[in-house]
Amino acid sequence: MKACSTKVANCFRYGNKIGLSVATEGLQEALRQLRATAGEIAVQADRGGVGTVIRPYLEALTANG
Repeated sequence: MKACSTKVANCFRYGNKIGLSVATEGLQEALRQLRATAGEIAVQADRGGVGTVIRPYLEALTANG
């Protein structure tokens, strides 16, 4: 869902205002509840200019192992 992935990316975009813990929790919940895929979130993050910020969190949460 594009709307959810955009909101998650915006959480990281404004992470200095809302806190990084809120942003990471939002990312974790979006992935857990299958509201957005990691790919959708990555695309929206790249469009919003926070792709390099969110990528390590995406990799950690989606790693198999």
